[in-house]
Amino acid sequence: MTILNEKALARLTHTDEHLNGDSFQPERILSLNNRISANEDNASSCILRLSSFATAKGISSWFHTENLAELKNWFYVHSKLAFILTQPPFNQTAGTMANENKALHGMFFLVSDNLSLIRWYSNYDQAFGEKYVNNTGRYDYWTKQFFVGLRGEWDVLGDRCERLLANPPNGSREKKFIIDHQFYLALAKGDVARMEAVINILVTNKYIARRDALEGGYTAGLICTPAILYSKLAWYHGYEVNIDSPYIPKEWLPISPLDSYTDPYDFMKSYA
Repeated sequence: MTILNEKALARLTHTDEHLNGDSFQPERILSLNNRISANEDNASSCILRLSSFATAKGISSWFHTENLAELKNWFYVHSKLAFILTQPPFNQTAGTMANENKALHGMFFLVSDNLSLIRWYSNYDQAFGEKYVNNTGRYDYWTKQFFVGLRGEWDVLGDRCERLLANPPNGSREKKFIIDHQFYLALAKGDVARMEAVINILVTNKYIARRDALEGGYTAGLICTPAILYSKLAWYHGYEVNIDSPYIPKEWLPISPLDSYTDPYDFMKSYA
């Protein structure tokens, strides 16, 4: 069982308090399910509430019982809800669920190990459009790197990395992601040692503090989402990076889909 430090314990307590609060009581969850099934005006926001619930359930179940199958299924639920949100009659974007952190949102897809949802998300460029994703000075450039890497377009990914690293951005926001492009370049080249070196930097206290704002309310202090994202991305493409950090549960890394995934809400069953 993972031993949690004081900050992590406080975050887990926070997560549990939300799960046990009024917003996530069984009758409220049933009401959300019914509103979505009836396609009420607030159906999309109801999906977002269920997504939040799935995140909290997955995190809580793992850190209390280390039940990997339960974690994967709840992250599958989160990911499938993102998919459903893009479908009629909701017609939202998957980015709605991740706000601007669309790349980090991929952590839920990858940890779920649901290959069909991972493939769908890898091609969901509509989440961010094409206006700024080829401008090395924009945050959007970093965002697209994940999707290019997830698709395994190594020549494209390598060229994009080398172009940015040859002329690094000046903006403080964009500069802090230069190390991420170093990871992507290592991924494009299949350089496992360099991938591991970058991920090990991301789980240092300095970098975790620097990116704390990118974590969700149920994950900060418990995991390092960027480091897990990159570790899973490497494993997804056959590069078994080995990282020793309490912020990256090693059990999450192997690509091992569940024999079956469970849809806990009736409306989810209508979507393949």
